[in-house]
Amino acid sequence: MEQAAETFSNVALHAYKKHGKKAPLVVIENVYPEWTLSRADSLKGLVESAKKKLAEKLKSDKKLNLSEKNAKELAEKNLGVTWDVGHINQLRKYGFTKEDIVKESKKIAKHVKHLHLTDNFGYSDSHLSPGMGNVPIKEQIEEIAKAGFKGKAVIEGGGMFQQFQTNPIPYAVEGLDSPFYS
Repeated sequence: MEQAAETFSNVALHAYKKHGKKAPLVVIENVYPEWTLSRADSLKGLVESAKKKLAEKLKSDKKLNLSEKNAKELAEKNLGVTWDVGHINQLRKYGFTKEDIVKESKKIAKHVKHLHLTDNFGYSDSHLSPGMGNVPIKEQIEEIAKAGFKGKAVIEGGGMFQQFQTNPIPYAVEGLDSPFYS
């Protein structure tokens, strides 16, 4: 955890020094739940540690001449999480409930900068269109939105295209109850 936090803070620092206010976000995605640093608590710990390290590095850099407040704001802005709603749903194969999955998203919500929207049945990362599996997508989005999410959401439909040779977007629009669907 310590080495990962050091690495991510260094990457974000390098990006900021090179690109300034246009620095790309450094976001850490939750991968498969049985992997290290993929559950909400461990990912939250990693991101908070990396943000703290980044703020310290930004503040101590004489060339940047940033106040402690500005350094913390930059660290908060430039480091975060990509939350993959389908990945965390794979906890279902270990007996986790829909409510448990939603609680995971609530724990990490304030750090989420980017969302990956995909569906599955909890056993594999099948990348179905939203609404085709049992991922509590809407509930996770609601929890993340409550924390002030202003990032981007991407529908990951590669599996849908690969397996069914069809565009996943119409299914996703329907599955997410878009007002554009009739």
